[in-house]
Amino acid sequence: MGMAELLATCYKFVGFGTDGVSADIAHAGLKGLVEREFPWIIWMWCLAHCLELAVKDAFNNTPFNHIDDMLLKLYYLYEKSPQKCHQLEDIINDWKECLAFDDFGTRPVRASVFRWIAHKWNAMKRILSKYGAYISHLAALCQDNTLKSIDRVKMKGYYDQWIDGKYLLGCALFVDLYSPVVILSKLMQKDYLDIILAALSAWSPQFCPELDKPLTQRPVFAATLD
Repeated sequence: MGMAELLATCYKFVGFGTDGVSADIAHAGLKGLVEREFPWIIWMWCLAHCLELAVKDAFNNTPFNHIDDMLLKLYYLYEKSPQKCHQLEDIINDWKECLAFDDFGTRPVRASVFRWIAHKWNAMKRILSKYGAYISHLAALCQDNTLKSIDRVKMKGYYDQWIDGKYLLGCALFVDLYSPVVILSKLMQKDYLDIILAALSAWSPQFCPELDKPLTQRPVFAATLD
């Protein structure tokens, strides 16, 4: 059955979902075909995706750009280097004897993926947990004579830039700012979406079992850096 025949039989047509490719949303594509049969149809974007884009735009051209640049460079520093990963693991394993880490991961988390908010948040939490290990490893790489001189200079540039306290404090600040948005984003990706309930759930354990206490009463990362 073609689309025209399908639409002709849809007497109780309510809605349907598509992705955002031009063939679906262009007036000369599926959108135009549906509108000709159902002129009352209302088109809207995915609410979860709109939230992602809104937050991304809100933090664009702000100090977060510096944090985002660090997340990207740190990820690529270890992505294709098993040797660097093993060296980093050795540092973290040594530190485990006297320190407790917030998570069990080692390598920096990739932040530039489809679900923008949650992955940025996870990447910054990893930085906060392993910041000292990353900086210590960079300091060692600056003096590693097995690296090419141009690579040692690059490591030194990263080290001199990222030891600035604004990077650590910035991660703590943005993790705190993102926390309610991450919860809301996950709730809005569920199969059944009640936008009012989702908004309430992001703040109260009464509606969201994942929260052990109201969001306003939960500890924040920034408070641990005073």
